[in-house]
Amino acid sequence: MTEHANDILRQIRESDERMANATGASYPDIQPPAPPPLDGTADNPETILPSTFETEAAQTDTWDRGDQDSGEDGVSVRLQTRTAYDDTSDEKLYAYYRTFVFDSNGVLKTISAETRVTVDTPEDCDT
Repeated sequence: MTEHANDILRQIRESDERMANATGASYPDIQPPAPPPLDGTADNPETILPSTFETEAAQTDTWDRGDQDSGEDGVSVRLQTRTAYDDTSDEKLYAYYRTFVFDSNGVLKTISAETRVTVDTPEDCDT
């Protein structure tokens, strides 16, 4: 537990003692919830992402920390981080994404380097 959390607990206990002394009442000790274990794994994370960004349908797969599929631990999620277009060069619209991997406790473990995908390419038009 952090020093700040211990300080807050101490203040709560002192307040309870003052209240009990003033009223003659008794209050139970307040204990903070136990933090999640820090030994989560992500050896074989479930993957939540489409196979390609060109998939138009919304994805329906989900992940629940408390109900992970057998043989899988953690989750891997692909997130678009930015979009870029440069009309002075190739005039293509690009999207960039990173893969975020969370362990079996839902704690972020890794973030990949960006991957670039082409979203749109200009075409010659007959006028």
